[in-house]
Amino acid sequence: MIALLVENNVILCIFKEFIMTKADWLDFFEAINGRSATEEEIAAALAAGEFQDNAPAVEAAPVQEAPAQPIFAGA
Repeated sequence: MIALLVENNVILCIFKEFIMTKADWLDFFEAINGRSATEEEIAAALAAGEFQDNAPAVEAAPVQEAPAQPIFAGA
């Protein structure tokens, strides 16, 4: 999905490359349209695949800290 948002006469292009949750979609809809979505609009967006009602949680990869001092192999 590609959405265009006009803000202060500037067109912002937003690419959706991930699966939105219903809450994310509702926030996105309100930001674009300046109002809450109706039940009919929510149902139509769900049917169109714009969000998943039970989208899986995205897990972040564990962060590994760098060692405090560099480790050098003996030559």
